Amino acid sequence: MSGQFIGRISSFAGFVAMCMTTRGGSGPAAEGSKAPKPLDKPYAPLMTLFGGGPLERTPSDADLARIASTYQFVNGHAGRYTVPGKDQIAAFWAGPSSGRDEQGRTIAERIKAINPAFTLSNYRNGSYVSQYCPNEAAEVETRFPLGIAVSDSGTKLVKPVGAEDEVLLLAAPSEKPRGAPAIYPFKASTTTEEHTRTTKAYVAWLRLGDEILRIDKAETGEERTIQLSVRRGIWGTKASAHDAAARVLAPVHIGSVRQGSDTSLAGLPDGKAPQPGIRYALQPQDPKFWEWLAEKCKIIFDEGYDVTWLDVSVSTWYNNGDAYGQPVVPWNIEADKPLDNPTYREYQQRKTDYLFQRFPDKRFFINNVKGSCYFKDGQDRKQFTGEVGHHPISGGSMEFYVHVNSEAQWREVAEMTLDMVRNNFWGVAWAKSEGKKMAGYRQYAYCTYLMAYEPGSRLLFGAQWPLLGRPDEMLYWDVGEPSQHFQSIDEAKRADAPGVYERQFAKGLVLVNATPEKSKSVRLGKEYYDPETANVASEVALGPFSGKLLLAP
Repeated sequence: MSGQFIGRISSFAGFVAMCMTTRGGSGPAAEGSKAPKPLDKPYAPLMTLFGGGPLERTPSDADLARIASTYQFVNGHAGRYTVPGKDQIAAFWAGPSSGRDEQGRTIAERIKAINPAFTLSNYRNGSYVSQYCPNEAAEVETRFPLGIAVSDSGTKLVKPVGAEDEVLLLAAPSEKPRGAPAIYPFKASTTTEEHTRTTKAYVAWLRLGDEILRIDKAETGEERTIQLSVRRGIWGTKASAHDAAARVLAPVHIGSVRQGSDTSLAGLPDGKAPQPGIRYALQPQDPKFWEWLAEKCKIIFDEGYDVTWLDVSVSTWYNNGDAYGQPVVPWNIEADKPLDNPTYREYQQRKTDYLFQRFPDKRFFINNVKGSCYFKDGQDRKQFTGEVGHHPISGGSMEFYVHVNSEAQWREVAEMTLDMVRNNFWGVAWAKSEGKKMAGYRQYAYCTYLMAYEPGSRLLFGAQWPLLGRPDEMLYWDVGEPSQHFQSIDEAKRADAPGVYERQFAKGLVLVNATPEKSKSVRLGKEYYDPETANVASEVALGPFSGKLLLAP
């Protein structure tokens, strides 16, 4: 979920102890032994990110040559508002919206002249109103209001409703969050306009059957009831009668207090987030939604980009809340029950089938593929194989790569990584984090990635590095060809250090401590050069959830 930290940073508290010590060996690499030389370009293929808008300066040919040789994949965030409240759309840094050179070439064309395999991607939320796009709430209300995701409100009609009734009486939910008003989970509209404009000027509504009812006033009634003054059959839906058993459904917004998201990506009514517009979750099985999404993708492709990066297009929904930000589970309209992960994945595949039909020569990535839902639960692996009768997805990103709380969770991610490499699925192990310990986390993630990496495979290692700068030095160390090839991560276990995994390379060694234990001492059996300390060592200590890359001296 681009821009939002969804893991618990407490799981990486051990990064305070990330300074890994070396023991034994001959000490500093001076006594006649030469330190290995780094490569001229990264050892493994890399992905980085770039925000919306043009580059900070006009790139020279040397700049573009460095980008083309350092990275193989760049994902951007153009096509959205750059400043909350201002009507200013971020340009595509490599496309015509950021200009052309004197020869009429875009940056994309200049980079591809150097590296034809270079891939340009751009973010697009594939299941929600996108980030910093305040116009989109009104668009979906107008074009496919019944395609907006809904959840069970927990309330019930006290009596049947006729097609012309303009007052609803509902039994309040049996439970409500502490501090929530008596009218929870409803709010009243804050605009007299037909459609939502912002998080402060919005239309509040509920759904009964295939009718959407606007809420103009919400107040408490007698005996724990809620009285709503409503406008019937809005946004092209038809007012009709509903019996007392009708399910009362409420819109799903983006912004769940469980994920602390009201300070970043939330688009809640009256929300405090920097998002200027209401953000709805959408129903990925709705054909009218597919048509609207395809129009958004076309903008990206028309800028000369190769990939549309579809966020939240896996089997797990994220950050779903009611109008107050309380977590909710989307309702499966087709089956009249709460949505489950395999069904959500099936709906996502129907959507991507349509997109591939519309753009047969283009590519689509899905984002936030999780180890917990790759083989089991939502079985997102099926999106890569297409084995259930759908078009295989072009590729996928493992966002917040190995942001885990236990060795068991790390193993799920490691097994997924091995499977992606073994089957040559195109993807990204995206080491995304926040905070001061990012470098230590990236090394841990990179070492996990190297447990599976094979030269020539299509799995990239990704993080946010400066496009016109240089990524982490560790990426330039040459460990050589892998000497071990695993079918299961169990084969990488060290018998003498439980929770530590090892992979040998022709010119080095990679270690991972996949546990939260404070320190793991590992005897290497021979001396290795540690590029972090510039020492030669025969024993190292690994902190919790950490990785170590060692080289033959």
